[in-house]
Amino acid sequence: MRARRLHEAAALVGIYAYGSGSDERFEIKMDKDKLVFQTGEAAMRRLHHVGNREFFPAGVPSVRLRFDAAGVTITDHDLIVQATRV
Repeated sequence: MRARRLHEAAALVGIYAYGSGSDERFEIKMDKDKLVFQTGEAAMRRLHHVGNREFFPAGVPSVRLRFDAAGVTITDHDLIVQATRV
């Protein structure tokens, strides 16, 4: 990953919450210079960049994670989840 893209991806790293429960959180982190999504102890899913701070998890191209100043919006067909960084 190029240095600029690596820096941009690293800026998205953090824990995000979409509710008040401890099980309503997920983590965006770097793994071997790749951005990944993980909930709890579940397996990590690599995030593929599609442009404009929008990604999809490996194996699930219909799901989109769109990052903005407020956090991240996850869209899965009709389901939309807003999460903020904690």
